[in-house]
Amino acid sequence: MGGPKGGGGDGSSKKPKGPVSAYAYFVKICRDQWKREGSEKLSFADHSKKCAELWKEMSASQKMPFVELQMKDKTRYQKEMRSYVPPTGTTRRNRQRGKRG
Repeated sequence: MGGPKGGGGDGSSKKPKGPVSAYAYFVKICRDQWKREGSEKLSFADHSKKCAELWKEMSASQKMPFVELQMKDKTRYQKEMRSYVPPTGTTRRNRQRGKRG
């Protein structure tokens, strides 16, 4: 009842998390560096803006390590989706039909 949205079942058949983008990897690493340096205390919004500016200034070759991480994660996701079996039971469509009366 108080669980996360869309939660159900015993958790053994959870759908794999989607692949992470190259930019998301960059932001995570960027944030870790800012925390280690401790030079500026930034809000999450300000930090995101700074990361976005840095990302826009980067060349394709500078972004390549993050793109490689993205490709590895995409491969992981595809592999997990091949073995994923959706839970049986009610579907979203069936639940909506039941509410109509």
